Amino acid sequence: MSKFYIQSYYQYPVTFSSIGKTIPARSAQGELRNVAEFTEKEIDTLEKREPLYRELKDKKKIRVLNHLPASYVPPAQRINEANDEADKLRKELEAAKAEIAALKAGKGEGDAPVKDDEAIDLDKADYKELQKYAKDLGIDPNQKKAVLLEELKKAAQEAADEGAEIK
Repeated sequence: MSKFYIQSYYQYPVTFSSIGKTIPARSAQGELRNVAEFTEKEIDTLEKREPLYRELKDKKKIRVLNHLPASYVPPAQRINEANDEADKLRKELEAAKAEIAALKAGKGEGDAPVKDDEAIDLDKADYKELQKYAKDLGIDPNQKKAVLLEELKKAAQEAADEGAEIK
């Protein structure tokens, strides 16, 4: 079941007999101050059976929230969540560093160098590969894919006409 929170701006605490729970006053002290936790079923019961609840809601003396405001989360819980997030990010960083090291060591599968006698199918190459080929040939790689593809094909044709192959 999902949790809901009722935040009170009413000057007195209100106990609802239909569910046996109390909504604190707006000046309440403690961890949650003027907020109380309810289930979806309890909220439905309040809507159906408690006219005071409906009146307070209509007059905007209480409001129903689907999450606890950040300022109400205890500091110890915030610290624990931050530590958990930091641990998760450290693990991701280690994995990324290992992946980069593997790519630098030549274990990368996608960046196999093109051999001199191997033909390149420009129509099947993606934009990054086309940019790499263009840079190798001295063509501006910062163009649209269609223009880049056209210039690479033109360069390949010129090279074939001269009898040289593209590396």
